[in-house]
Amino acid sequence: MIQKLTFCLMLLTSLGLGAHSLQAQNKTQQKAAFYAEQAAAEFGLDADAQQQIYQAKLGLMKANRQITKRKKSGEFESKEATKKARMQAQKPFLDKIRSITGASPKAFKQFNKRANEKMNAAP
Repeated sequence: MIQKLTFCLMLLTSLGLGAHSLQAQNKTQQKAAFYAEQAAAEFGLDADAQQQIYQAKLGLMKANRQITKRKKSGEFESKEATKKARMQAQKPFLDKIRSITGASPKAFKQFNKRANEKMNAAP
């Protein structure tokens, strides 16, 4: 009887944790999709380019999460080291997105700032 209760509790716990992970993943995917839609509208991109931006944005968000984890674990000795690592991690993804959009560095920086503010403000 105790074994069955233990099994049920473990099953419910794992389902709950899995649902939380799925919810976070869905939120990340929604934000990346929103960003890609904004880029497609801003730069007049086709569906293939929008999908490429979506994938690059997911990669960028994953890289940012990894840097945050490393920061929390105490891997970086200073804010400057964290910033440098974050910039290095983001660069390939941002370069790819900018290349797909065909925007100048200045126009892309302005777009990126606006799109990220809207993306993060969305519920």
